[in-house]
Amino acid sequence: MAYYKTNGIGCSYNWCTGKLSLVCLYNHDGAATAVKNLYTKGGAGDTCAKCEPNKNQENCVNGLCQVPLSYGPTTPTICPNALSNNAVWVTDDLRTIALDMHNYYRRLLATGWAKDKQTVYAKTAAAMPELTYDCDLELEIMNGLIDCPGKPVATRKSLANNYKVFKPYNTPTEEALQKVMDIP
Repeated sequence: MAYYKTNGIGCSYNWCTGKLSLVCLYNHDGAATAVKNLYTKGGAGDTCAKCEPNKNQENCVNGLCQVPLSYGPTTPTICPNALSNNAVWVTDDLRTIALDMHNYYRRLLATGWAKDKQTVYAKTAAAMPELTYDCDLELEIMNGLIDCPGKPVATRKSLANNYKVFKPYNTPTEEALQKVMDIP
């Protein structure tokens, strides 16, 4: 937490067996064996005396040096090759959210809790398989989206895809996915 090279943090939480677990990750590891000093110690009045880029107090705000975040895309675990294809901005979080939302609605249908316009609730399913994430399908759809066609992407005949356009275009990714999955 106090390592001077750290300039980025990401946190998440989850309820685990009745306890709230909060986990934060830093973009540089101050606990690594190669790290000899967490930060350079200063004397009285030295707070922010060596802030980058000019080694002075110009970029000091409330005792901390203001520096740009050094972004380094994390290696995805669900689709490890995503960074080398067109899915650079699809994160594992987004993949998990999409998969969980699809399976949520499939469960509603399979268990007879999905609303149906004709019979109030749809009939239960005899065998509704749980979806798993397919990286090859992601690659195919990303290759079709590369030129932003503004219409459903043409894929192999045996595949179907969901397509929805909404505004504003700068909606946060998670909110956009929620809008796509909203069932009227």
